[in-house]
Amino acid sequence: MIAHPISRILPRKLQNGHDRAWPSISLTQRLLPPWRNASRPTWDKLRLPRVSRGHVRLQGSKFSVRWEQRARRLILFPIFLIPAAVTVCAGNTGIAATPGWREEFKAMSPGWEVRGKPGVKAAVFQVSQPVAGDGSRLVMEADQASASLLMKLDAVDLRQTPILRWRWSVTTFPRNADGRDAGKDDQAIGIYVNTGSLLNQHSIAYRWETDTPVGGEGKVTYAAGLVKVKWFCLRNRKDGDGKTFLIEERNVAEDFKKAFGFIPKKIGIGISCNSQYTASQAAAELDWIELLPRPTNAAAKPPAAR
Repeated sequence: MIAHPISRILPRKLQNGHDRAWPSISLTQRLLPPWRNASRPTWDKLRLPRVSRGHVRLQGSKFSVRWEQRARRLILFPIFLIPAAVTVCAGNTGIAATPGWREEFKAMSPGWEVRGKPGVKAAVFQVSQPVAGDGSRLVMEADQASASLLMKLDAVDLRQTPILRWRWSVTTFPRNADGRDAGKDDQAIGIYVNTGSLLNQHSIAYRWETDTPVGGEGKVTYAAGLVKVKWFCLRNRKDGDGKTFLIEERNVAEDFKKAFGFIPKKIGIGISCNSQYTASQAAAELDWIELLPRPTNAAAKPPAAR
């Protein structure tokens, strides 16, 4: 049997309760390997008796310790060093997690939730299957219906990732819809960034409208004033041929600051499809959506007004 290294340092107690006398060597000499000095007794010759509980004094030394405490220190000290070393090494690498968020709609992620309006048929959201080398997309359809696909982004800091980018396309526009008219307030697709609770919610909306002029904007309230929305018309039916995808890019943090006077700490993302007011049909697709720390200037810029 191989003795534990601690048994080479600490004396054992004999069965009759008396300590065996140590050879007349210092504690330092005891710790040296036997091959360092042939004249010193080898570890095989030092038959160290078992240590029992209690206060043990090492002959030849000027201190005494409780063996359990010393053994615990010897065993645990290297263990505590390991996480400390890992922490230091990680800090010296300079590698930090890149802030941001991205959804590519390869599948419907568990965090998404469809929320409709009371008494109104819900629009349908589903992820399409890739066809002919083309990637999957989020497809939404509304037949005299309305709904939003929502996800909370509690881990996202809008101050660090203020740039919202996405790639979208409209295949069917709701007939004669216009966001400026409450009776025609339908959009084939709208991208919403919201904050707050059900009783007090603020949202920024980027819409692909039908007849609303590009560059138009306004404020509207829903749910008896509990939901306050600042909307921007980025596209209208003149931009959509049912095939072309366009990339948009907005500083949503700045838009929040200008519209409501603050930048929210916690946000959610909403994707809407509506056609209930115009009693028509609407359909659109969303390829991907993301939040970035810096602008890319890769968006297709719409005219100032049209």
